[in-house]
Amino acid sequence: MIASENVMSRAVKKLCSSEIGERYCVGPAAPWRYPREAQLEEIVVRTRELAARIFGGKASTVAPLSGSQCVAAIVLGICKPGNLVMGVSPSDGGHWALRGMADKLQCRFAPLPLTGRATVDCDKLAQMVKSNRPTLVMVDQSHSVEAIPPESLRSALPANVPLFYDISHFMGLVPHNYLANPFGRGITALHGSSHKSLFGPQKGLIVFGREADSEMIAKISVVAEKILSSNTHLHHVAALGWALEEYEAFGEAYAATVVKHARLFAQTLQRQGLVVLSAQRSFTESHQVLAKVNSNAEAAWNGLTAAGILANLIRLPREDAPGLRFGLAETARLGYTASEIEELGLLVANLVNGRSDAQTAKTSVKDLSLRPRSMKFCFEENPGTPVNAPRKAIA
Repeated sequence: MIASENVMSRAVKKLCSSEIGERYCVGPAAPWRYPREAQLEEIVVRTRELAARIFGGKASTVAPLSGSQCVAAIVLGICKPGNLVMGVSPSDGGHWALRGMADKLQCRFAPLPLTGRATVDCDKLAQMVKSNRPTLVMVDQSHSVEAIPPESLRSALPANVPLFYDISHFMGLVPHNYLANPFGRGITALHGSSHKSLFGPQKGLIVFGREADSEMIAKISVVAEKILSSNTHLHHVAALGWALEEYEAFGEAYAATVVKHARLFAQTLQRQGLVVLSAQRSFTESHQVLAKVNSNAEAAWNGLTAAGILANLIRLPREDAPGLRFGLAETARLGYTASEIEELGLLVANLVNGRSDAQTAKTSVKDLSLRPRSMKFCFEENPGTPVNAPRKAIA
């Protein structure tokens, strides 16, 4: 139940370990030439096109090896020493990559003025921008149960200040649930890692919106594809492409199931006396559930881990207290039922509240884990079936 992890289908796993991972592909613009360039580059081109199509953008790069590399490519591509970058403070649930990259490039960093976990003080932001215009603004939440509305940020930003949105955690929910119509709401580019709520390999991608400046796209893409990496790691690109095909086919149903699981899990925790950090309209709009722990948080987390329930111990956003972060993407992919989600919630609550011990709970967790499962929201894989053969869906 770790929010930053997911499970891949057998086909995606096979591509991750396939023979093309032993081959080089540095792109047609490289000064060195390799045989089979056209055939190998086609894998990259098709994956780029698929990523752009799914998220509604006009271009993408799939060269980054991680979400942090996406951030590095963006900052290195368009920033210079002394420039100002703005992002979500770690105390508000922001990731450390943006601040770290800004520091390395000797850029200045300013936190976005949030008034809640997903609300922005637009007047204050407008004043900040007026006195010192940022080179870029990035929404980079790691702990979130709802999206910061991009249009609220865009309303306070000049048109030529790009707005980047890190969807590392929420890539498997965009654009169906978490951030509908992203490029119609003022976002310049989406970026992030592909192995959290999305069920791809551990990799990164950047998708540029239709209003993104061509020069900016070129600068960021060159850094991602020629500076931070040269060989494109084709096995991971191919695996990402297949995962995106699965998502294109089943993403809407998958995203709905993930959010349904997360809300049911959160509701169960609350019914059992735990304090759940809720979104404005529901318990959660994402795959994440954030819970306060009134007793010793470290002890509660250790108890869960000992019982075989894996979650994150975090500092809760905008709360001066530790808490637990759960992710419900993996349970959706593995076909857990609603009653099993409630069973999980009860196990967690009983452990945290001291009504059960880890050894007793471990027996129930093992029973849940060993029940027959089949991968959902993927293409059925038949041994010996050609890749281009008709594929049967498992919904």
